Amino acid sequence: MEIVIVTQSFYVRNQFVNTFYPRGVTVYHTDNADQLLEKLRLYPNIEFVFIDVIHEEFAQALDILAKVKAFAVTQKRTIYALLIYVVIDKTIAAKAIENGCVGFVKSNVSGDELFLYTLQLYQKLRGAPPQRKYVRISFDPANPNERIGIKFRSPINSQLLVGVIRDISFGGLAVELVGMFPQEALSVNVQISNIQFMLDDRDVYADATVVAYDYRKRFCALRFTYLSSEDQEVLASFIFKRVALGGVLENSIEKSEEKTQQAPENTEDQSGT
Repeated sequence: MEIVIVTQSFYVRNQFVNTFYPRGVTVYHTDNADQLLEKLRLYPNIEFVFIDVIHEEFAQALDILAKVKAFAVTQKRTIYALLIYVVIDKTIAAKAIENGCVGFVKSNVSGDELFLYTLQLYQKLRGAPPQRKYVRISFDPANPNERIGIKFRSPINSQLLVGVIRDISFGGLAVELVGMFPQEALSVNVQISNIQFMLDDRDVYADATVVAYDYRKRFCALRFTYLSSEDQEVLASFIFKRVALGGVLENSIEKSEEKTQQAPENTEDQSGT
């Protein structure tokens, strides 16, 4: 599932980024109608458009709704538009519905309520739950600017293990291990606590399970089992910025999900490999 948020507010944008990325929904952002139509052209999988009504400027919001509706007709696409509002009267709401609005979101709604409302609305409109995927960011270890170090202690012999992240998603990460260590330092299914790495100069701490390990290739894949709310926000911001640059991959989320992290629906059938 992919959505786009039209807003000039960093607070609103970040709320969407922090709410949806950990749950396997890709978020794009723009702050004006012209850029919105370009986003819709570039990303044909966008299905929901959230329009933030700034300073009660409903005329502008209605104009954006009309443009989205016309674009969807000419492109033969199904695109649902919603308004984010502080206060709205029945007359404006009726005009919004006439212009294709399918829902209304209060600007002070919590992240959990926002996600649940979007999910239920999607299922009502489409007749099935959306396909959700974790965005996976891949790195080139040979590029010094993309080398992100990682360290953790072996749960087997307590040796400090270090490496470089190959790719990362909200499901987990793939690591190229470096240095000397015995083969028995890791094994599949062991639990690792206090994994440490940095994203955008901010420390991230995580717990994870080893889901793949190849000693000869110095490789392991880790599935996150815990990220704090703060660390989830760091990761969501990092992924959002990289998505804006393009060139990312995605992994499907399992249909039967386990609540292994603080945010719900935050597991993946594989790590970020």
